[in-house]
Amino acid sequence: MPDHKKIQDILLTEINSTSTDDLTKYFEEKNIQYGVDNSGKSLGIAEQSSFRNLEKCSRILSIIRNAICYNQGELIQFTFLAAEKHKEVRLLIDSERPDKDELKEKTQALKKYLDNTIKRVINTNYNYINDYFFSRSTTLPRVCIKCKLMVEDQAKIVRLYPDKEIGYNSEINVERSTAYNHILHNGNFFLENNLPNAVKNGDYENERLNMQKINDFISNKQDIYDVWPECWKDYSNNTNDLSSYYKSTLIVPITLLNNKLDPEFTVKFNEKIDNEIGKSGLNPNEIERTIFAFLCFDHVDTWFFNDDFDVRFGYMIADLISHYLFLRTMFMEVSETFTDACDILRSYGEYFDRKNQVYAPLEKSHLHSVCSSPEEEFAKTEKNLIRQFDFSTE
Repeated sequence: MPDHKKIQDILLTEINSTSTDDLTKYFEEKNIQYGVDNSGKSLGIAEQSSFRNLEKCSRILSIIRNAICYNQGELIQFTFLAAEKHKEVRLLIDSERPDKDELKEKTQALKKYLDNTIKRVINTNYNYINDYFFSRSTTLPRVCIKCKLMVEDQAKIVRLYPDKEIGYNSEINVERSTAYNHILHNGNFFLENNLPNAVKNGDYENERLNMQKINDFISNKQDIYDVWPECWKDYSNNTNDLSSYYKSTLIVPITLLNNKLDPEFTVKFNEKIDNEIGKSGLNPNEIERTIFAFLCFDHVDTWFFNDDFDVRFGYMIADLISHYLFLRTMFMEVSETFTDACDILRSYGEYFDRKNQVYAPLEKSHLHSVCSSPEEEFAKTEKNLIRQFDFSTE
């Protein structure tokens, strides 16, 4: 006799993830093989479900394999070439009197190589993310990497590596964001698959949401699901792109928090931070408690993200990306060589300071709405890569 409980579990799983048309097709195909009674239909769908799950697993494993293989090659090359460019700067500094123009050229070449390579690698990893989600919906989730920066003395979350351009200012005040406050205090991912409901219940805050309009909708007993795009401050009746008004969101921290780190590593790296950046509330005293950045996903549908597989896949991509971000920190933010190069260039009247670096090449389309040029962006924002979040409890 078949295990009916197992069949029931498989059937429910399949029904929850399969369209009505597909289910009808399964019924029609399997009725001949298993008979027309309910048990026969269940067996048919259970068999089809098992086959489909194997196909999904095979496809996901293939994507993961390709992503790891790609990053393996890129990371080896990135480490070697960055070290070589870094060494060229060091050799110039160690010479009796380094040529100003040559030092400037090689220092800029190091930064440009680091930034451009990281941007290219991240964009390729976005392609693997799109492959992973491809068959789930006709609309792919939006993806970006954000970082905590200080903008005019306020802690903001800023998009630095978006997968697509946006038409609004995406800066988020950390203190007024449910998602980032959750990560700030827990160090874990944030997932909300039903933002309209969470907002209605007072469980989600986001500066982009127009709470006055939302409260008016609720007071008038209007279903906010029906008017969800209008609930956002930047909503325009003329927009053809509704992806900005998402209903599901998943944010994965890019961090070392969950790793067992060698005490020797943490002590030596923290000494580098203190020596090259200086002790500050903005910079980490403990590398193991640091969040480098955030890998963010959002989608226009409710219940889009899976709290098991999607979170694990998100962490895998975040972990791969963390290697590049950390290496950039080693070759720039906490590099004695880079600091010395900046100091020497400054002595020649060439301002080239670490605080004015970003780890994504800026384009005008990606600037904050208050800035009109990359130079103005530099002037308004301190751009050190590592940001310290306080995970201490009261």
